[in-house]
Amino acid sequence: MKTLTPVQHIDFKANGNPILAGTRFSIAFLAVFVDDPDWPVERICETYGLTPGQVYAAWSFYYDHKEEIDRLLEEAPRPDEAAYRAKIKAMRARYAAKHGSSISEDWGPNVEIDLLDD
Repeated sequence: MKTLTPVQHIDFKANGNPILAGTRFSIAFLAVFVDDPDWPVERICETYGLTPGQVYAAWSFYYDHKEEIDRLLEEAPRPDEAAYRAKIKAMRARYAAKHGSSISEDWGPNVEIDLLDD
């Protein structure tokens, strides 16, 4: 029988913000998808290259630390609308140039890009 080993899905940036281990995705970013019927786990996994285990681990961590993560979301800097739209347009153009097709208009959640940690 194969020996099972625990997987550590959560890590922390130097500033203390929780992220998915081995990625740049913040737990706050993934928390935005909780209970969003337009973004089931399968779609999140396909869109962002994550596994269901990573998504559920992020959501589990979010529920265990909901108050703190909700505060992070509330305190997150909000880009001005024009700058945000320009950033999305530039990202779509880079994607089209690299992949030869454009990203659909419903790509990504309706959240600020800055929640994807640097």
